Amino acid sequence: MEKFKENPIGSVVAEKGSTFIEVDSDFRNGLKGIKGFSHLNILFWFNKNDNEEARGFIEGPRPYKKAPDVFLGVFATRGDLCDLTQ
Repeated sequence: MEKFKENPIGSVVAEKGSTFIEVDSDFRNGLKGIKGFSHLNILFWFNKNDNEEARGFIEGPRPYKKAPDVFLGVFATRGDLCDLTQ
């Protein structure tokens, strides 16, 4: 399998009770015309929680309160299995 290399184009910012995505100035022209869309697909990486243990989770108990009370695969959990404290 080939290795995947990501290139950040911005960051998630949380301040004053709000959370938003701040796109770096070099990429802001790529947002032209986006207001007409109802949904966006955002790929993100929790770079401050990146370690071998977190990358090793494939399935685990429900990671958030409203999840089914069964073991779930990482793709059914929005990747939240690395933080089982919620």
